[in-house]
Amino acid sequence: MIKLLYGILCSYVRVSFTGLNTQYVLNVAAQNGILLKNVFRASDACLEADVPIKKLKKLSTLLGESYRIKPIKSRGIFYKMSTLKKRLGLFIGALLIAIGLFLMFSQVRTVDVSGSNSREILRLAEESGALTWKWRAGAYTDELERKISELESILWCSVEIDGVRLKIYVKEDFSVKGEEATDRICACKDGVLRNLVVYSGTACAQNGDTVSKGQVLISGQMKIGDSVYPVKAEGKALASVWYYDYAEIPVFELCTVETGRSVSFLEADILGLKSIACGKNQFREYTVEKEEINTFLLPISIRMVTCRETETVRLSDTLEGRIENTKNELILKLQSLLPQNATVCEINTVTEERDGCVLVGVYIETAEEIGIRG
Repeated sequence: MIKLLYGILCSYVRVSFTGLNTQYVLNVAAQNGILLKNVFRASDACLEADVPIKKLKKLSTLLGESYRIKPIKSRGIFYKMSTLKKRLGLFIGALLIAIGLFLMFSQVRTVDVSGSNSREILRLAEESGALTWKWRAGAYTDELERKISELESILWCSVEIDGVRLKIYVKEDFSVKGEEATDRICACKDGVLRNLVVYSGTACAQNGDTVSKGQVLISGQMKIGDSVYPVKAEGKALASVWYYDYAEIPVFELCTVETGRSVSFLEADILGLKSIACGKNQFREYTVEKEEINTFLLPISIRMVTCRETETVRLSDTLEGRIENTKNELILKLQSLLPQNATVCEINTVTEERDGCVLVGVYIETAEEIGIRG
């Protein structure tokens, strides 16, 4: 055991001795107390052996020039240390790099927050003193965790050190306080719901319900357990919407025509008093035409008045034709009011006769999207 330890500590050189008498090398080494190890006869004229590095120069002097001595390899701690002296700069550089890496990865440098985008948490982490050496950062994590947990919007918090990162895990409280306003989808017009599809949020109406303009269809709130959380209201509300218009037409359509008879007379205004001369109107139904006559700056106004007799006659067209024309006009008028996304489902017309007139009504039922963000 002692010999093994001595061999490890000592430095040896593997040397080849080439000469006429290799036995002479062994005799010289033995006579001068030089210990040769692992002696091996490579050939009749060549001998290999491990020579202590401190005795190599002495042995070379004793053998003289009669033998050619060639080192093959070296081993041992002292030999390695002597080799490192030649590469001292490289050794010091590698040592400094190792120290730098050790210092770099021994300090907490960054903060990672999961579960929140609050700048307040980052500010608390920077002011806590946890961004320091690892062996000191642990003393600040408990206090940082307590401060973050005291924030109003935080339900719970966990702080840990992972490498050079300070990891903070938080759970925010998104519950709605009181009657806090949230996102919602409302009806833009009156109708009957046919297909209410909720992607996100809570339905406030059901299929088949009659809804009015402005009524909330999907609220931006979602209840989980006893808490209510705000979400973005998303969904579609397909409803039946009715458009209506009506018109009245007389049962008998009358028309006023001239008979061809007429009468003309003069009408004068003298000092604000009217007087008629040269004729008189005797027609029951008539139209009037007046033409001013030049009086050459006299304080009098004279007009030629012509009365043409008229009478009321019944047109010969049928009532059914006029009702059909009125229906078509009402349909065209309502169709111009329909939105582009509306699908016409049904067109109904009704007629009702009362007080000498016919009431013509047109109903158009459509299927359209009535949900808007409100």
